[in-house]
Amino acid sequence: MRREEICIFVESIKQDAREGVSIDLSTKISSSTAEMSCRMVFGRKYKDKDFNEKGFKHVLKEVMKLFVAPNLGEYFPVLQKFDLQ
Repeated sequence: MRREEICIFVESIKQDAREGVSIDLSTKISSSTAEMSCRMVFGRKYKDKDFNEKGFKHVLKEVMKLFVAPNLGEYFPVLQKFDLQ
């Protein structure tokens, strides 16, 4: 599954390069990560139209941001009651 998604990722970069389109690697990597996550967790790919107006990828990106965001309450216990994550 990962190999397939990486091949799709590389091919999309090649296609953009052939067309002379500027490549936003952050967006491509984020999208590829979301695709892999969907396939691993749910066993299939989802399109944005399968969900609300924001799309599933947007929701998944927000969840991933929350997982990697530091929680200041962990470093400063006095701040835990404010839930600053």
